Amino acid sequence: MLGKLAEAKTASEFYMKITEAIGVLREYTRKVLDNECALVDMIFKTHISRGCDDYKQPDGCSEAA
Repeated sequence: MLGKLAEAKTASEFYMKITEAIGVLREYTRKVLDNECALVDMIFKTHISRGCDDYKQPDGCSEAA
């Protein structure tokens, strides 16, 4: 879904991609329900490689986080 939405270059394109993203969701929902793939395969996680203080922004944007 995120990949489909990321294809949009403008707000109106993003709006148009929502229908396609829902189609991707439906496809993977069907695969999970039909046991074509494991639910655990649909989970992803990310982590940061450094501590928060190690990320520096010259304009102070990191302070908002």
